[in-house]
Amino acid sequence: MAEGQSTGLKPNAKKTKWKLTALYSFCYPCSSGSEPIAGLTYQGAHLGQLYDGDSPLFGVTLYGGANSGGVAFELAFEGKTPTYTVLHDFCLDEQCGDGKQPESSLVMDEAGNLFGTTRDGGSDIQFSGTVFEISPSASVIRRRRSTTSVKNPIAETECFHAVL
Repeated sequence: MAEGQSTGLKPNAKKTKWKLTALYSFCYPCSSGSEPIAGLTYQGAHLGQLYDGDSPLFGVTLYGGANSGGVAFELAFEGKTPTYTVLHDFCLDEQCGDGKQPESSLVMDEAGNLFGTTRDGGSDIQFSGTVFEISPSASVIRRRRSTTSVKNPIAETECFHAVL
C-alpha cells in the first residue's frame, strides 16, 4: 500500500464510548479453570477473518480445572447468556503426558481442531512441555510432539525444541 492510502477503516464518527461487558468470570481455585493467560481464538481467525460476534471463542487458563493444571475452554453464544465449557483438564503433575499449564493462545485450523503448547509436563525426561491438539470429534487430547532438551553451545544454557 502506498503512503497515505486508506485501509478502509473509518474513525468512530459518533465518538461513542466503549462499553465493557464481562462474558465470564473466573474464580480461584475452581474446576472451571482460573487465570486465563493467553488470548482467545475463533473459527476463521487463522484466515485473518474478523470475529463475527456469534461464533464460539476458545482459550486456556494457567491454573484450575479438575486436575489443577489449567484448562482449555469454549465460550459459546447461544441465547443471551454465554455457555462456558471445559474442553480439557490439564493435570498439575510434572509427569502428565498431555502437559500442564497451557500458556499460549490456541490456534484453530479449518476443521476446527485446536492447537497449543504447555510450559511443563509431557513425556520427555525433563518434562519441558508439549504441543497438543484438541479435536472437536474426540473426547481426548492428543500430544502432537514431545519436547527434548539440547545444549546451546553459544549461550551455554539449556534450550528446548520440538522433536519432529
